[in-house]
Formats: sequence, structure tokens, C-alpha cells
Amino acid sequence: MFNVNAWPIGSQFSKYGDSELKLNTSAKIINSSTYVPLRFTSEALNMNVERDTVTKIVIINNKDKSPAEYIATLTSCSNAT
Repeated sequence: MFNVNAWPIGSQFSKYGDSELKLNTSAKIINSSTYVPLRFTSEALNMNVERDTVTKIVIINNKDKSPAEYIATLTSCSNAT
């Protein structure tokens, strides 16, 4: 895992430490909201990213838990309120 130090809006490069990583797409601001590439952001936060091309669903979960364990954790947290 790495810490992102700079990610300029509109740039396809993220700078961290002394290195620079080229992204597939850039961050954008649309109607005062910032949009960032989901895979890059999730992986920078040490999360697992899976995509089902048939259902067009993206699953993002903690690398330490299976998707089922992660969903169970989220469900138990939402039921606690």
C-alpha cells in the first residue's frame, strides 16, 4: 500500500513519494463534485476490487475479509442503528 501525496484534477498521473503512477483516467470535477477513478482509489486504500462483466457490478472489500464476510459486517453495522 502507498500514500498518495498529490493527485491533480485533470492529470492522469498520481504522485506519491518520489514516484509517479500513470492512471487510466483522471480525476474530474463535475457540478462541484469530485469524481476519482474507483479502482485506483480503492487499491490505494488497500481494498480488493472485483468486477462482474455480466452483471456490471463492482465489489470493493477489505483484503483481510472475503466478500461474504465484508457484506456480513456491513449488514450487522447497518442493523445496529
